[in-house]
Amino acid sequence: MHNHLIQSRALLEQVALEGARGVYVGDDTVLCRVLGIYHSYVDGRDVSVAQHLIMNGYWESWITLAMARALQPGMRAVDVGANLGYFSLLMADAVGPQGKVLAFEPQERYAGLVGRSLRANGFHVQAEVRQQAVSSEKGSLDLLVPEDFFGSASVAASFEDYSTTSTTVEAVTLDEALADWESVDLIKIDVEGAEYAVWQGMADVRRRSPDLAIVLEFNASSYDDPQGFLDEVRGEGFATYEIATDGGLAPFVDAEVVSRADFSMLWLSRED
Repeated sequence: MHNHLIQSRALLEQVALEGARGVYVGDDTVLCRVLGIYHSYVDGRDVSVAQHLIMNGYWESWITLAMARALQPGMRAVDVGANLGYFSLLMADAVGPQGKVLAFEPQERYAGLVGRSLRANGFHVQAEVRQQAVSSEKGSLDLLVPEDFFGSASVAASFEDYSTTSTTVEAVTLDEALADWESVDLIKIDVEGAEYAVWQGMADVRRRSPDLAIVLEFNASSYDDPQGFLDEVRGEGFATYEIATDGGLAPFVDAEVVSRADFSMLWLSRED
């Protein structure tokens, strides 16, 4: 893995910022350089993630560090809630052509941009994107997309303070989608409040993946029983950590995470 992606947050941000470029290529699309390395096609109208990728060349650098340090050549990784594919690109580069990456993004336009970015970087050999939501069961779901904040689209949030559009999307479970995978090494789950549903639909994946690590956006206010969610995770033998601002893993107090209005980014890994 590239040195600046595993050394420190300061170095990662410096290299990414120095290499940041953006050029409009039509159809509300901007081609930008992220992390000083990858070509990424983004929606120029988006004011959530895209503006950071265009102007700064990185997104959530502490999470980027944690994932880059864990990913190894030949691994199998899954990006649930790929958004514009920033972490999908990181995964695909890290696992290399001997590995495998599967990204899920329910928005048609965004899934198309992710696929375009993977091809632009030569990662289509080891990575693919599917235009699907991931949930607790197979079927269809209503996806709400807030105006201007396209990257925050959700099947769980209500967005009472925003104008939204609604579209029906196909939903699958990870158990179904990964049925032909012997095991999985790393799964990133960031689905704007629908994380527990994803967890419910991946019981078999967890069973057959003893070395599985999960990067989980924990949105306590979106769950009926956030403490119960944590207890269930630990009951399956996962140690739970919060990804610290320096990219390291730190223990946390349940009461703080469960009562937090904002999300927490957790790292779940099997205990030895």
